[in-house]
This record gives sequence, structure tokens and C-alpha cells, in this order.
Amino acid sequence: MTSNLEIIKEALEKAVSEVPSFVLEGVDSYSDEKKQLLLGIGLCITEWSTVDFKLLRLTCDALGTGSQRAAIVYLSTGMISKRIELVSELVETILLEINRDDEDNNSKNTNKKERPILLQEWDSIIKELRDIVPFRNKLAHWTLGASRPGGKGSFRPSLNVGIPDIFRAKPKISKFDPIFHHDVVGHYARLKILVSKIDVFGPSFAKAVMQLPKPSRKLSWLWKPAS
Repeated sequence: MTSNLEIIKEALEKAVSEVPSFVLEGVDSYSDEKKQLLLGIGLCITEWSTVDFKLLRLTCDALGTGSQRAAIVYLSTGMISKRIELVSELVETILLEINRDDEDNNSKNTNKKERPILLQEWDSIIKELRDIVPFRNKLAHWTLGASRPGGKGSFRPSLNVGIPDIFRAKPKISKFDPIFHHDVVGHYARLKILVSKIDVFGPSFAKAVMQLPKPSRKLSWLWKPAS
């Protein structure tokens, strides 16, 4: 039987091979590099839409409701970073509930090495998501301009600090460094790999959710405690 690790390995190899060759080709002129930069930004934003949709699917499985009600909950949070935290809370709560022995064992401070395998896989996914969100926000909000890498050499097309980041910008702070074509290509490759990991995790999570009994109705207006 194929293990999840083998599936993930195959998925990662496939993801890397799917990075479009035309994004990786060398560019010889300022104009060509500008086109490649814009193309890479478009590909990344499109891939983030895929991530967004897959997070919605995880929300649907975690809540155990129809897609419309899951969408109401998920889309009520506008910022992608907040959506990620919402899904993370739901997924972690479900997986801890499945694996706990009693009520007192459902602690988020569980030693990482002792956490269930599926939860460790989610830990890896959510860490990567949190790591790359700041770059995604720059792609969405920064402005197109030109910069010299490291302050030296010729000017090259780049994304530069935008509003409101510009009001927080200070000299020698790397998080406000301009973004060049090769940075965008690297981000796109990370996104493809991340999507592949979620594709492997999703079905396993859905099967795990099926182990839970029907959700408690103790918060319902119709629930009456036993006398």
C-alpha cells in the first residue's frame, strides 16, 4: 500500500515539473524581464486562488455542513491570513478530537513529536502557508517599478514597497526589499508544491472526519438536558 510520504514525494516532483518553462527561461532585455515579471505575478495570484478554494474545501469537511454554509463561514473573513488561521483552528480541533483519549487530553500544547501523523502533516502545511503569506501580500499590493539589485548595477523591473507599507518603510529593512523576477519564480514553485501537499492531505482529513460521531447539539435551542 502506498504511504502518504510516497504520495507526497510524487506530488512534489510533479509540482516542480509543472512550473512553466517559459517562466524559467532567461531574459535578455529590460522589456522581456518586465513581461516575465508580470507573467509570474499573474501565475502566482492565480495559484493563490487555488489555495483559497482548497482551504474552503477543508472548511466544509471540518464543519460537516453543506458547501453553502461552509462558504458563509469561510468567506465572512476577508483577509487570507485570517482565513488560514480559521481553517487551522478547525483542522487542528478536529484531528485532536479524533485522537484524544479523554477530554483532558485535548491540549494544543501536545509535544510535536507525539502529535498524530496527520496533524504533523498539517503542521507542515500551515507553517508553509504562514511563511509565504507576506510575499503574497506584496504581490497583491506593491507597485511596479525599477530597482538596482543590492543597490548596484543596472536598474531592473521590480515590485516596490506600496501603500500602506511605504509608511512603515525604513532604510536597511529587508522585508521591504524590491521583488525581482527570480523571486516571483521561486514563490510560484513553492505554491505549486504547497498545493500538492494540500491535495494529499485533503482526502486523508476527510476520511478522518468521518470517524467522528454526529456533532453535539448542546448549543441548540432544541437541546434539553437530561433531568
